[in-house]
Amino acid sequence: MRIAVCDDDIYFIKKIEKYIYLYSKSKKEPVLLSSYTTGFELMENCGHNQSIDVIFLDVLLGRENGVDIAKKIRENNSNVIIVFISSVEKYAVSGYDVNAFHYLLKPVTYSKFVSVVKSVEQELSKRKTDFFGDKTNLGMVLIRYYELCYIETYERNTIIHTTNGDYISYRTMKEHDRILNDVRFYRCHAAYIINMQYVYRVQGLSIFLKQGNEILISKNRKSKFMLALTEYIDGMSAV
Repeated sequence: MRIAVCDDDIYFIKKIEKYIYLYSKSKKEPVLLSSYTTGFELMENCGHNQSIDVIFLDVLLGRENGVDIAKKIRENNSNVIIVFISSVEKYAVSGYDVNAFHYLLKPVTYSKFVSVVKSVEQELSKRKTDFFGDKTNLGMVLIRYYELCYIETYERNTIIHTTNGDYISYRTMKEHDRILNDVRFYRCHAAYIINMQYVYRVQGLSIFLKQGNEILISKNRKSKFMLALTEYIDGMSAV
């Protein structure tokens, strides 16, 4: 696993380095670590680096804002796992804007750190197997679950919207609904299936995604959708 840590507190970085050394030793598996004290250094070295698995990023980096840095990273890398670190809990909601995986509150104990790292490992393992193939207008494509934003009906076909582009699929919504057997997906309308990891807010009968899309909710499906969304969010923030 490749980890990057960005925090303006050098003593905290040393603590995380020690935690990673201990964890790597207990697992008998190598962990590659790079450490940075400014958001600029992180961007210069990891902004376009697709090989980094997870970034532990401080929200308050002196004059820099960790959430803004994460947004810039997301412009070039939609796959890297981001874990925010802060001594202030109020910034936790901001992490949802950039699809943050977890939010660690300081002081970070070894057991708390290991719990998050294990969750990251589980997510990375799932990403290797959680995908599906689809015959589209661009030929056969493999789409990973975490890349899929939403699916909508399009004439007699469907459109799959992903972080890497859009594809016209010849499957029906019913077929997609059967294939996407994962807690993050929900058919909120006869014409839409959404990935709840990209939900930004819900207002009335509209779901607004982080990419800016507005998705309709059927009136008779809203209560069950809100329950599913709540359970999904609670599950993601369980650590």
